[in-house]
Amino acid sequence: MSKIYQRWGYVSDVATAWVGLTSSASSENWRDIREVDDMQNNTPIIEGKMMFQYDNLFAVYSPNKPDQFISATPDLNVENLPISPRFVIDIGIAKAFMDRKTQDSMYIGYRDVTRSDDERTAISTIIDTKYPPMQPLNGVTPHDFSDIYLVNAVINSVVFDFVAKQKVMDMHLNVTNFHQLPFPVNLTVNMKQKITGLSRICSEAMIAQDDNTYISTRAKVEGLLFYLSGLQEDEVQFILNSFIRPDRHEERLRFRVTQKNSESIFSAYLDYKANDVLRA
Repeated sequence: MSKIYQRWGYVSDVATAWVGLTSSASSENWRDIREVDDMQNNTPIIEGKMMFQYDNLFAVYSPNKPDQFISATPDLNVENLPISPRFVIDIGIAKAFMDRKTQDSMYIGYRDVTRSDDERTAISTIIDTKYPPMQPLNGVTPHDFSDIYLVNAVINSVVFDFVAKQKVMDMHLNVTNFHQLPFPVNLTVNMKQKITGLSRICSEAMIAQDDNTYISTRAKVEGLLFYLSGLQEDEVQFILNSFIRPDRHEERLRFRVTQKNSESIFSAYLDYKANDVLRA
């Protein structure tokens, strides 16, 4: 981990994390969505269980009502993502809360809950500011809004996740711990654009449910971030192997580091290293 910190800066250099709505402060304003007939004056609350990496399509509550849609990705035409939250809150209260956190149209939500045996520790997605997060889902506001895809990509990366897992173990990934995690700072404009472009392709592929494009593009993002971390080949392989769970089913491959996509990530890392993209 020390090698990564020597090469990178900190999350706090590029973004500010903040705590989502808490039950102690806001629960009296929540309503169960099944008890709400008119959504005109209410807005859904986003829970951590509703998102996984770039994917914001899997909710656990029913029924799915046709007027309850949430856009998870900025600048894309994704008005009809089928998400059914459990709780809603008055629009005015939601806006007042979010205005204190960000003035941007989108923010990043990341899951606070961690366990040592979880496959992933750091999991985030991009959320419309109209929809506030509920703890243990916290928010992240990039200092430069144009970096939102970049920040989201790094948080969801294997190398970032590996450090997060070592740092927090069974503790919560609270905003203090989150700010202390490593982040590649001082990137060139071209490098930022490259990661952002790849991240947008991942998001578009997720919306289109194009798993092949998502997996292949995600491997390029992971390989590039491994290269930028300054880790050597044996260190990259060690980290990738630590994420492979041979006892788990390999369905929903886009969410997991499997033997197959770990090889793709490592191959992408070797390509970036051979071409020395930092000097290009």
